Amino acid sequence: MATRSEKGKIVYLFSLMAMAFVVLCYLSIQQLQKSNDIRLIDEGIENAHNAYLEIFIADVDFFGYELNDEDFYKTGKSVYLERHDSLMNQIHDLFKRSLAEGGIDKHSEALLNDYDSIFKVIILKIKQRGYKDYGMEGTMRTYAHEIENKKLIPMTDYLMLRRHEKDYLLRSENSYVDQFNVLIAGLEAKYKTEPTAGLLKQYANAFHELVALSDMIGLERQANLKAKLNSSTKQLISAIEDLDTKADEATFHSYKQGLIFFSIGVIGIAVLCISLIILVASKL
Repeated sequence: MATRSEKGKIVYLFSLMAMAFVVLCYLSIQQLQKSNDIRLIDEGIENAHNAYLEIFIADVDFFGYELNDEDFYKTGKSVYLERHDSLMNQIHDLFKRSLAEGGIDKHSEALLNDYDSIFKVIILKIKQRGYKDYGMEGTMRTYAHEIENKKLIPMTDYLMLRRHEKDYLLRSENSYVDQFNVLIAGLEAKYKTEPTAGLLKQYANAFHELVALSDMIGLERQANLKAKLNSSTKQLISAIEDLDTKADEATFHSYKQGLIFFSIGVIGIAVLCISLIILVASKL
């Protein structure tokens, strides 16, 4: 029969086992909570990444389908722009939650705001540039039609001016601007009386302003504002991919740490169990 001292050892080992079990449960619960928090952060980053891609697709579709749609210039509205704004609101909501959880940093939010700001400037300039009867192109066409209707210059010269204008609108090459300038300069030198001189000047000014707006936007050459938008897009993608990588690393680290805690706990309890079994068996 076990003595009082031996019974005390058995009780002590039982107590150690119970304490080890409690500690293991506590650490496991803590690690599970941490892993869940990291999972939520990773999920938020993934949702933001997907929303980024949807915004980029909506914006590319806008440039692809709306630039030659008269309804857009007439109403100023587009399903792609509405989609852009809706997705921006969704991402800002994701940012608010993720910033609180420590997932997405303020740098990523700043990059998104820069992208949105550049995009909106491009939209404004596109509306100013116009299409057909709208914007600066509409103003230019109005002056051109008035020159034609009043027969202020020979039709051959008029048609050549319009040809240079349309060639530029189709190809955005400066050589057509140069050809337009040479011809318009000759006509302005030849026709110095009103209303011909005034209309030629207004037509030329409208054309040059349209060219300036086109260059500022830079869609055809992927320059200026469009180049800034492209650069902002790359920075956004890079930033969100970095965050996604860090979240994956944190998830792996959390899993590895949890596995270590669990292994140590199991080994510790196993050692105590074996010790207790040996002690009890030796006293039977």
